[in-house]
Amino acid sequence: MLAIFFVYSATVFLWKAFHFRPWDYSINWMAAMALRDGKPFYDMAVMRDLAATYIAANSRGIFTGSYNSFIGLPTTAMLHLPFTFLDFEQSVPVYRLLCLVAMSLAVFLAGLTLPVALRVRSWLVGTLFVLWWHAPLFSLQLGQVDAWVMLSLAIALFAISREQWKLAGAGIGIAALLKISPLLLIVYCALKKQWQLVLSALLVCVAGLLLSWLPQHGEALHQFFQTVLPALGDSTRQVQNQSLGAFCARLFTADVNLLDFSKPVGAWKFAGFLCVAAMLLALHWRNRVLQAGDVAIVILLALLAGPISWDHYLSWAILPVMLFAANLSADTTAGRHRRVLLLLLLLLPMFFPVYYVRPELVANNGWWRCVTGLQMLSLLATAVWMIIRANRIDGRQMKSTGPACIIAAHPHPDQTLP
Repeated sequence: MLAIFFVYSATVFLWKAFHFRPWDYSINWMAAMALRDGKPFYDMAVMRDLAATYIAANSRGIFTGSYNSFIGLPTTAMLHLPFTFLDFEQSVPVYRLLCLVAMSLAVFLAGLTLPVALRVRSWLVGTLFVLWWHAPLFSLQLGQVDAWVMLSLAIALFAISREQWKLAGAGIGIAALLKISPLLLIVYCALKKQWQLVLSALLVCVAGLLLSWLPQHGEALHQFFQTVLPALGDSTRQVQNQSLGAFCARLFTADVNLLDFSKPVGAWKFAGFLCVAAMLLALHWRNRVLQAGDVAIVILLALLAGPISWDHYLSWAILPVMLFAANLSADTTAGRHRRVLLLLLLLLPMFFPVYYVRPELVANNGWWRCVTGLQMLSLLATAVWMIIRANRIDGRQMKSTGPACIIAAHPHPDQTLP
């Protein structure tokens, strides 16, 4: 029965993933095409004309505002360049299939960071989350780049578990070239004084930016940092934005329309940053060596920090959560089954899409504002739990073995558990 249910879930997932208008892929594909044609891909008027030429059937409703236009780094457009050599309609299923492969590889590599005895259960949990969480499905439907971010972060986690610092830095650097939030991982590695990793990440970022400078002689890159990035800094508080700052802005604004993309987060983004900074320091304060499990927690913190964490970004959270679930299931202390069940209940909002609360509901009852951040609150509670557990484990090891033995208490991934 379980096998039948798994096959049914996979079939439904694939059908839904491949039968949806690829809104974001249309935008990114057009940016890549504009890059080939030497056109300014941050100019909405130019992009509307190009879209009408290349993807007429999919050009409706895009390039009319900031959040339905291309706002990524030029490196995102470069990522999509190979797909422009296919017809648009042909390229969509190819891109989605490759993204699905990338997500699967990310789950596989993340599982390899654990001891041998925990890998199968981590892969099982990760696969089920890919199939059942809303974020990965939504990302594939939109044709977003989250799969490549997941794969880059998984490579980083795998490399850190093997102390391959240059490879780990390269993974984090590639993720930061696709989305800004992973820059927080570089900050955390700098706190840990893992300078080899930090230097590798920065070199990859610089190399990627220089590569994106070449096609248009830096014009697009200059426009991104001068115009696009400052606009993203004061991001929207619309319900799709699941960053902590955006949720606080929705919670405390007097406005009942939480669906308007034009309303900014404002100063609440700093409240989100401060909260995440406090959690980052709480994770760091034990002065442990850099570990893959800790970097996995920082992935959650990067999602919370934002300033923009669209609901499809939450697919990145599969990596840290699958590792945490596998570790909880192997806990030898009493009550481990209750803790695993508690984690599943805590993550329940992740199985559902973000709820678009209508203004009249908010006007009648302010509690509806809380519903717009259920996914974010789920990950926030999980991150706090992971940090507390990590610090308690190291605290017990510090008392029983001394600081020098803490490293030995974390077995190498290729070791088996006793």
